[in-house]
Amino acid sequence: MKRNFTSPPVVLGVDAGGTKIMTAYVDKSGTIYESKRYPMNRSAQPDAVNSIKNAVTDFIECYGGERLPQAVGLGTIGHIDTEKGIWLHAINIPINSPVPIAEELSTICHVPAAVDNDVHAAALAELKWGFGPTCANIIYINVGTGIAAGIISENRLIRGASNYAGELGHMIIDPEGEPCACGQRGCLEAVASGGGIISAANSGLNAYPGSVLNNLKSEGKLHAGTVFQAAEAGDEFAGKIAGRALIALGTAIVNLVNLLNPEMVVLGGGMLREKWIAGYLHEYTCSRALAPAKKALKGIEVSALNPEHVGVLGAACLAWNRL
Repeated sequence: MKRNFTSPPVVLGVDAGGTKIMTAYVDKSGTIYESKRYPMNRSAQPDAVNSIKNAVTDFIECYGGERLPQAVGLGTIGHIDTEKGIWLHAINIPINSPVPIAEELSTICHVPAAVDNDVHAAALAELKWGFGPTCANIIYINVGTGIAAGIISENRLIRGASNYAGELGHMIIDPEGEPCACGQRGCLEAVASGGGIISAANSGLNAYPGSVLNNLKSEGKLHAGTVFQAAEAGDEFAGKIAGRALIALGTAIVNLVNLLNPEMVVLGGGMLREKWIAGYLHEYTCSRALAPAKKALKGIEVSALNPEHVGVLGAACLAWNRL
């Protein structure tokens, strides 16, 4: 991160998730010059919207005296009308009526503003600063609290009819499986997301008193990443949870590879950073994908972009594309 304010012009990237808001100045090369983290209040729709607006206002007050951004980009969860700059709906943040959020941010900063789904935005960052320069057809999969995908075809983001393409977490893997927050059963997200993995761990701990996951829970360290680490170290219960999650995710990837014929599948987010996970998913996919799709697939790789920064980098892409 740099603080050289004689450097090239910047935009303001804003990544608004369910628990935090990250803001940063980013130049055209993807260099981050300043960043600041803010809390997200998702008690109700007005609280969430004000959290974002207050974060942007504070950031500009802190750093606007030294430079002002040329544009603002917001990446956030839910359904976005990116052409009109309207936040239509979200579940994890209670957005139940449309919010003209791009217009509101433009008013605060006095520059153009853009908004899109956060995983779409992250896929654009991957296209610009990750594997994009060497691959024109990419599936970017973000696995965190939820699961979603950004689909790049011939260097273009596939948005679908209403900018809702990529809801991979709600691909049904097992029609008789666990209930999902969306109202269906057997969604990938219910099994393989961070939330699904923690739910599985908590529900089965009593049956595995010797599992290291009990210790992790008592220490406040039980999360999806530590479950995978425990699985790799040989913990039986963690292995069951991780194995089930990876089979479900691998099955989803096989379906995507057969359907969309990508050159590269990129794993984003902080949950799947362990190299062995990418190796497992690559082997699983290549053993099941159709031959022409498998031949075209160069690999399944962990994104080289820092998971702590990819959200603001994606939001910055939206801002640069707005100019």
